[in-house]
Amino acid sequence: MIIENENKLRVDIIDISINHVLCNLTVLNNNLKIHSHVKITIDCPFDKRFLNKNIKTVAFVKEIFYTNDGEKILLQFKLNESDHIMLDRYIENRIKELVKELKDKTK
Repeated sequence: MIIENENKLRVDIIDISINHVLCNLTVLNNNLKIHSHVKITIDCPFDKRFLNKNIKTVAFVKEIFYTNDGEKILLQFKLNESDHIMLDRYIENRIKELVKELKDKTK
């Protein structure tokens, strides 16, 4: 995922829902402030038959967590209907993949 304010910052997604995303911050960006707004681009890689889809929107910096293993940032966002459907399908497909991986490991 990419967070944009004055700079572009690529971050790893820890967890995502239909209106929130929790990310690892490898480098703390001093321009990221709680209650500020940033532009985000969420990569939604489906399977190999489809191109990666990107969702672009504005997010609200809800919280920044300072932990022993680095900083985390929680963003809240709203999506238009088509992006909402695309993210919902991506999350659904990702859950199916994880369940399949877990079943394969327990065989």
